[in-house]
Amino acid sequence: MGSAGAYSQSGEALENLIETTRVPLMTEGDARGLVSDAHPYCYGFFDSGLNQAAKLLREADVVVLLGRKQDLIVGYAMAPVVSLEATVIQIDPSEAEIGRNRGVGVGIVGDISAVAQQLADEAAKHSWSDLP
Repeated sequence: MGSAGAYSQSGEALENLIETTRVPLMTEGDARGLVSDAHPYCYGFFDSGLNQAAKLLREADVVVLLGRKQDLIVGYAMAPVVSLEATVIQIDPSEAEIGRNRGVGVGIVGDISAVAQQLADEAAKHSWSDLP
């Protein structure tokens, strides 16, 4: 989760999304604090030098960039930070940011809070198993 999520005040919608899907979350920049680091699905600050969980991003099959630009912080969404085999889903209010440095499997242009809530509402229609 990046700055565009903070601008849209998306904390509640984001919390709904991660609680429904049980997908882990890391935040950075202005998005810090939208979801408490104490939340069971929040793995804290995205910094691979400081956070061991951030190093696991390179093993992910799917990476969702919610209001997060493909910039230096996330290694431009390229290896070794993000696996070249990973599917990248990028959600941003600016069309120009979608796939800027790396092509995406899915690009969604919209307000981060609205899109996160729409995803949470749709996800609630399905059953989700606990992550290992």
